[in-house]
Amino acid sequence: GADDSLTPSTLGIGLKEGYDAIGLELSLCKPYLRREMERELKRICEGSKTRDDVVRESVELYKAVYTKTVSEVASLENALSRCLQEQPKNDPGGVWTPTVEPEEVCACPNADGGKWTLRTRQNNAGWFIGCTCYPQCRRSVWLPDSVASISVGSGMCVECSGDANGPAKLVDIRFRPGSVPPGVPSQYSGCVRGCDELLNELFELRQSRSSVSGVANGASSISNISAGNDRMRS
Repeated sequence: GADDSLTPSTLGIGLKEGYDAIGLELSLCKPYLRREMERELKRICEGSKTRDDVVRESVELYKAVYTKTVSEVASLENALSRCLQEQPKNDPGGVWTPTVEPEEVCACPNADGGKWTLRTRQNNAGWFIGCTCYPQCRRSVWLPDSVASISVGSGMCVECSGDANGPAKLVDIRFRPGSVPPGVPSQYSGCVRGCDELLNELFELRQSRSSVSGVANGASSISNISAGNDRMRS
């Protein structure tokens, strides 16, 4: 009979090798994401989940995959370059640097007129929050490697709503599995201006509030975890 087997294209082979090299927790070359989506749709039909919950969780999941892929895009480029036998042409060095617009979090606690914005580090190797008045203001918070993804949410912090500079926006964080102490949720929404006990510990925000430039390397111990969990925002 006729051969009904599928033959992968050169581009498809390159993409598979590239995604495998990146080492995504949920492989884009296997039906994990599609299978999970089908399960979530079934839960909506059964009434155990709402449409909004599924949409929100799916966006967070796909955003984490995108962020991981962008941070290690060189692995994808190398695989495609090898399979297609072409050098990337987006710049002379063959390195793709995505344009990521900084997201405003709140007014800078130090600089008049300055804004604290969430940005990616050089080479997209993680995130930090810095002032728009840099280098005049070097106040910053460097987020630890335990953060798998982070974005500025639409909610506002109620704890600092009375601040003279206005309230801060909540940030939505997803931590890497096994990178935070037991009891810390894998997904968390909180305030980075210093009024969130859990993030104060994880990001050493108390230190950054009293100094010109704070560096967060992760905390060795976590206190008041139950209080921090009560602060989670949906």
